[in-house]
Formats: sequence, C-alpha cells, structure tokens
Amino acid sequence: MRDKVARAAREGNTHAVPQAPWRYGLPMVAVAVAFALVRVLHPVLDAAAYMVFLAAVMVCAVFAGLRAALVATGLAVLAIDFFFLVPIHSLALLARTDALVLLVFGGVGLLTSALAEYLRRGRQRSEEDARRAAGLAEHFQREADELTRDVDAMDALLKGRRGR
Repeated sequence: MRDKVARAAREGNTHAVPQAPWRYGLPMVAVAVAFALVRVLHPVLDAAAYMVFLAAVMVCAVFAGLRAALVATGLAVLAIDFFFLVPIHSLALLARTDALVLLVFGGVGLLTSALAEYLRRGRQRSEEDARRAAGLAEHFQREADELTRDVDAMDALLKGRRGR
C-alpha cells in the first residue's frame, strides 16, 4: 500500500489513493444516509427498500475503493439484520428467508463492489496512459520541431552553396 501511495504522490495523482479517514469514513456516512432512507421506505416497499443500501455500496466503491465498498456491504448487512428483520434489535435470524435475503444482498454487494473496483482501476489505468501519451506527444513534437529546424538550416546552407 505504501508503494501505491508513494507512486501516486510522485505522479501527482493524489486522488488515486484515498486516505484512511475518507476510505473508511465514507462507508459509515453512506450507510447512515441509506439507513435513514430505508427507514422511511421500508414500511412501503418492504425488502425492496434494502436496495437503497446498494447505492451506498456503489458510492463507496467508486469514490473510495474496494475495501470501503466491502465495509459498506458489511455495515448494510448488519443494519438490515439488526433494524429490519425479526427479531428487531437482534442479529438472530429466525426465518430462512431472512438469511436468504442477507445472503443475496451480501452477494450482490460483493459483486457490485468488485465490478466497480474493476472499472475504477481501468479508469486509473486510462488516466495514466493518457498522461504518458501526452508526455510522448510533447517529446515527439519537440523532436519534430528540432528536425524541422535542422532541415531548414540544411536547406538554407544548400541554397547558399548553389548561389555561389
């Protein structure tokens, strides 16, 4: 991890590696916001309201990375179990369907986290490639300018010799 931070700092890419408070604070805030929304929506939508927690997982995956998304998934599973499944305010699971709901939610959360991280890393690679390409373009432009000057100088020299 230190190598990743050092490389990002050398390249001036400080947003590539979120700092620990952001990386682990974001899941708590995102899940808390999702919890407030689910609390309102749950009486109307029942288990479908849990999908709001997936938005929190996705936000964490995109902006803070895989670990933050996994933390958000775990927090969401705990929140669903503790606050919405019977018995309320307990982590006990009385019905197999409740266990299945948590298992499916956790699986979808893991898959969402992994896919978002894959896309995030692809974006970072693309940004690095674009920076490298821009550097190469500048280098080749300087080389082309230098060659143009050399050709112009040779042309002037040859014209001077022909004029004698």
